[in-house]
Order: sequence, then structure tokens, then C-alpha cells
Amino acid sequence: MSDLFEKNGVVDRLLAVACLGVSLMLLDLGVDHRRHGGSIGWAVPGAVLVLVSCYATVRRFRARR
Repeated sequence: MSDLFEKNGVVDRLLAVACLGVSLMLLDLGVDHRRHGGSIGWAVPGAVLVLVSCYATVRRFRARR
């Protein structure tokens, strides 16, 4: 039970994956708005968030050396 809330524990990893999912939804929203004539202002931050979330998720799941 103590592993749940430790650094790189189960909850920490689940939050990283959830943040990646939210940033992917924001990117999808931005691309959809852009296709319908909207601003690029949603797609660019969405893409940046996907990259940052991907980096954070990989760091959470990568084994320590």
C-alpha cells in the first residue's frame, strides 16, 4: 500500500498518463478548430503539452539505473 503514493508509484504514473490523455484531447480540439477556420492558437499549445507530457510519462516509466 505504501507504493501507491511514493515517487514514481502507481498514482504518480497514473497521473502522468492522465495528463498525456488530456493534452492529446487538447491537441485534437485545436486541430479540429483549425480545420473549421479557427485560430492556430489552440493547436500549438496542445502540441507543446503533448511533447511535455510524453517526456514526463517516459521519465515516470523508465527504470532507474
